[in-house]
Amino acid sequence: MDTQRIKYFLSVYQKGSFSRAAIACHISQPSLSNQIIKLENEVGGTLFTRDRNGVTLTELGEGFLPHAQAIMSAVINAYEFTEHTQSVLQRPIRIGAIPTIAPYLLPSLLECIKKHHPEAEFDILEDTTSAQLEAFRNRQLDFSLISPPTELDPQLTHLDLLQDELLLTLPEDHPNSDDSAVKLSDLTRDHLILLNDEHCLSQQTRTYCKSVGAQAAVSVRSSQISTLLGFVEAGLGYTFTPSLACPTFQNRRVTYHSLSPTPYHRLIRLAWHRDNESSLTHHLLLPTLQLWSRHLTKQSL
Repeated sequence: MDTQRIKYFLSVYQKGSFSRAAIACHISQPSLSNQIIKLENEVGGTLFTRDRNGVTLTELGEGFLPHAQAIMSAVINAYEFTEHTQSVLQRPIRIGAIPTIAPYLLPSLLECIKKHHPEAEFDILEDTTSAQLEAFRNRQLDFSLISPPTELDPQLTHLDLLQDELLLTLPEDHPNSDDSAVKLSDLTRDHLILLNDEHCLSQQTRTYCKSVGAQAAVSVRSSQISTLLGFVEAGLGYTFTPSLACPTFQNRRVTYHSLSPTPYHRLIRLAWHRDNESSLTHHLLLPTLQLWSRHLTKQSL
């Protein structure tokens, strides 16, 4: 089976269009279509369905997709080991992180990698958990910083980094602002302010509230922690701020509190695809990442 045709197949799937895939692959659209037809002859059926909205996978295409992704991943990994020296990174390191982690851990991570691999270059994806998982499925990430609860693809593995306390955040003039720990039951008249539902921090907060029997009314949803804090400052309600982020927002007119009786934490993980474990990038970087992880653990103790 021609790996170039598999590359074209994956490009059409990712772009959702034959024309956009042809541009990305630097090939004419008729030539690309011809190569896909040849691939379909090899696998014994139609891989794509075309309609007004673009291109979608057929049932056969859905079944063929993970095999195509695995083949291309293996080809890339083999190329790294057979065509390049095994002591220097040969391409940008593709690292992802969700937005509620990226600003607070990525700089430290990149600094650590640069210290041990000065030649390193980076390709960063800051996006939601679903976008990170899709990038892994398309073999577009080497590592990602995420936070469960997340249904990880069985092909992903991970390294647990730290427990990040999520602190109740109140306006400075709130009646409970002087309390070191606060119960959610004390806030029945206040509104909960959350990030948009696409952020796992929002889902985690809802889960916590449910676990302690709190019926929190959501008044505002935003996409930035800084915006949430502005609403809290204005007295519109309360939110939860990751302790990792608090130093960044130490000058805001809010107060941060542990929750009573059960503090609220999220687990932060470094994830990667099992197929990448044979790659040169993974081989060179994993010891550095493990060193960085131990440093984080000591800081959080």
